[in-house]
Amino acid sequence: MIRGFSTNRLLITVDGVRMNNAIFRGGNVHNVIAVDPFSIQSTEVTLGSGSVIYGSDAIGGVMSFYTKNPELSYTDTLLVKANTIVRYASASDEKTGHLNLNLGYKKWGFLTSASYNNFNDLEMGMHGPNDYLRPEFVITNNGNDAIVSNPNSRVQKFSGYNQLNLTQKVRFEPYKNLSFDLGLHYSKSSNIPRYDRLIRYRGDDLRSAEWYYGPQKWFMSNLQVTRLSSRSNLYDKVKATLAYQNFQESRIDRDYQSVDRRIREEAVDAYSFNLDFEKRLSEKTRLFYGAEYVFNKVASTGTNEEITTGTVSNTVSRYPNGATWQSAAVYTS
Repeated sequence: MIRGFSTNRLLITVDGVRMNNAIFRGGNVHNVIAVDPFSIQSTEVTLGSGSVIYGSDAIGGVMSFYTKNPELSYTDTLLVKANTIVRYASASDEKTGHLNLNLGYKKWGFLTSASYNNFNDLEMGMHGPNDYLRPEFVITNNGNDAIVSNPNSRVQKFSGYNQLNLTQKVRFEPYKNLSFDLGLHYSKSSNIPRYDRLIRYRGDDLRSAEWYYGPQKWFMSNLQVTRLSSRSNLYDKVKATLAYQNFQESRIDRDYQSVDRRIREEAVDAYSFNLDFEKRLSEKTRLFYGAEYVFNKVASTGTNEEITTGTVSNTVSRYPNGATWQSAAVYTS
């Protein structure tokens, strides 16, 4: 959240490609966790309105993430770099591992990155406020719900999850002023509990027996072609970016003592093309201009599952199934 704005009023980009899609809503989303923090080279946060360049979905601000690029040796000698990270945190029993490997040749570069995070239930400190204690929680056995006491009320039961991130980048520089960059990104999480919903009460009983997001999956492939020119009257630098993204997410909830589990699943295919120009007009003046086209297609389904019999029936989906959304824009700055 930036300046009180979030979600569809806050733009997230990865390597110049917008992550925002047709199902970014008014409530908070957690898509940004799909970006592997260990693969990020730099981050830019625009606190003011970015809608002048990016459009109305950036009215609250812009978070731009730029991932690491492969390093080339520019010689006949192979350049090899490797990094590994292992981390543990006691508050959430976090276990994190990361590995990346860079192979650089004269004109080719390859960067492979992999990360895995495992977070257990978060545990509050000894001197935290009582408002954050978790005195009881719901368990389900053979379709029957029961509220049981938490043996350690500082442990926020059902707040943990795990996640896998994979990144593969390839860089090719056939000439000094021309480069091709291919990026492949994949992220998959486990079920992510909606902890704030699990601690709500209805009367004296907890309201929800289940409330969690299903595995969130994100895949992005993007190809960038960059050319530098000191002779052109139109640009000193031009970059063309073609990208495809696939988003998969779901939400599952069930009230306490109810046998009906509600399941809503969404998938979005997002295609985009960007063309960006940069021209230096004088010592203190630079001109930026370009164009963008974005197309999204949404698949959305809704089902009810009877947990005792396993019977599944269709219900209203969260979004119109088969809906499309597209946007075309030009900018200058």
